[in-house]
Amino acid sequence: MNTNIFSFTKYVQPGWYFWLHAPDGRVYWVDVRKISIAERKLIDLDSGYVQEESMLRDAAHQLLLKGYIATDPHLSLSISGEAIPVVDEYRFLRRYYHGLWSWYVLFLRCLGGHNPFREWRCFLRTRKVKRVSVYTSCFSHTVDYEAVKDSSLVSIVIPTLNRYAHLEHILRDIEKQTLTSFEVVVIDQSDPFRPEFYANFNLPLRVIHQYEPGLWKARNRGIRESNGKWIAFSEDDVRVEADWLEKHLACVTHFGVDVSAGIFFAEGSHMPIHKAHFRWAEQFATGNALVHRSVFERVGLFDMQFERMRMGDGEFGLRAYLSGIRSISNPQAFALDVKAPQGGLRQMGSWDSFRPTSVLAPRPVPSVLYLLRRYFGNTIARLDLLIKIPMSIIPFRYKKNSGLFWLGGIVAILILPLVLIQVFRSWRKSSVMLRQGPQIESLLP
Repeated sequence: MNTNIFSFTKYVQPGWYFWLHAPDGRVYWVDVRKISIAERKLIDLDSGYVQEESMLRDAAHQLLLKGYIATDPHLSLSISGEAIPVVDEYRFLRRYYHGLWSWYVLFLRCLGGHNPFREWRCFLRTRKVKRVSVYTSCFSHTVDYEAVKDSSLVSIVIPTLNRYAHLEHILRDIEKQTLTSFEVVVIDQSDPFRPEFYANFNLPLRVIHQYEPGLWKARNRGIRESNGKWIAFSEDDVRVEADWLEKHLACVTHFGVDVSAGIFFAEGSHMPIHKAHFRWAEQFATGNALVHRSVFERVGLFDMQFERMRMGDGEFGLRAYLSGIRSISNPQAFALDVKAPQGGLRQMGSWDSFRPTSVLAPRPVPSVLYLLRRYFGNTIARLDLLIKIPMSIIPFRYKKNSGLFWLGGIVAILILPLVLIQVFRSWRKSSVMLRQGPQIESLLP
């Protein structure tokens, strides 16, 4: 069910969690009229919208991005089923996205049969609208770490594949944790397997040798073998601070949620500004997260359709969201991504979702289309391809450069026959996966 407050979001963020309807009682879109005057001061109310409802939806979008975390259903914004005026849709687009996206949406809508005169008129009427600096002022949440009373066992699950040198670093980090009520469950898929490697760690460590490599199989096994009330996920090529576990537990305690979704950023870089504050999580990554065991009992384990492919954690996060599980994006429990040059998914032939390992390999990895088509439908999946395919043509390190995005689009047109073959192969394989259905095992006996 579509509940997105502005429909043009589907063109620029096709696979966004909040594009789908969450269960009743979950408050993500807040009515700015119902919050305090002091809180309203952080919101840029735009009176330039044609309809007042558009202004209220814009404010609700800001509240979400700025980290307003509400649990009282009475604060929820009542969203009518009526369409927002097209001119207001363009206004919203210009306020929150780079100007080139407005041109992109205009092109798609004219090409898609919408009235071109109306589209151009609305596009031009909003040409002077300035982009909002959303993250210069966000809502602050003070988490009291002294108030963390939960002494329940935490199971830290780490799958590894031929990365002993990097694995040693994260295990040394875990040795230094300020919280001590934990166990470490390592699912070692390395060849050759080196059991002697683990002898020198001062940890409550259990090592399980898995002969057949598989990321989601390993994580599912780690969950099954764990004893903890809470399950923390880490990886063999990340680094964490000594209070990593403490900050995850403080987050779920303070906000009363079942998932703390930690932040990643590359070693040597800085935390992205849009991730530097607590907010409702819009993604889930198994490299840095804390999940209550009951979540897996409620929604199941990771879908084995994603084995040897990407986005199994993204699918789990979306499944949990649709089941009413609340998750907080936690900037304080961050992890540094070391980006090991070998081992892991690279060794199993899958690293980047949209960059094929060979000329005729599917683009994207079929699991990407399986997820999008299953939860969002074929139209949204095609819109996602239109954005991601050009980005996948250019080198990975330039993917955030908007100018090179358009260059990638031009190159994609030049090699269109090859790209179409790759996409067709991916679409066909995802169709097979959809016919087979999800392969989600239950944690309950």
